[in-house]
Amino acid sequence: MKRTLLIAIAMLGLVLATFAQGNLQFNDVKLFTWLNTTSSPYASPVYTVPAGKVWKVEAAGTNGAVTVYEINGQRTLQPISSNGGSAGGENLPIWLPAGATIQFAGSYSSSGLGSYVSILEFNVVP
Repeated sequence: MKRTLLIAIAMLGLVLATFAQGNLQFNDVKLFTWLNTTSSPYASPVYTVPAGKVWKVEAAGTNGAVTVYEINGQRTLQPISSNGGSAGGENLPIWLPAGATIQFAGSYSSSGLGSYVSILEFNVVP
């Protein structure tokens, strides 16, 4: 009886391990900043999640009027920040898998203003 129970538990563990997708292990904090060099509209560089990593976008902000974002080239319908300068949070956090791209864009009244995005990076551990 004990042997059968041990075999059943071992087989269950093997089945569960087969379907596991990996664990997330904290790796780094990313803070990307850029200077807006045109008056309107502006766009950040395109950021790409490295292989074997997952990003969690925690905050994004600008001194401008609107911060929207594109994931893999597709613009979202909702802005992250719409209150003219403070960090948004309406659609945060945003989780991005390896290979995904994200870019921020918006409008403001004058050039020379800065913007930022704060990201937590995780390793995908099998």
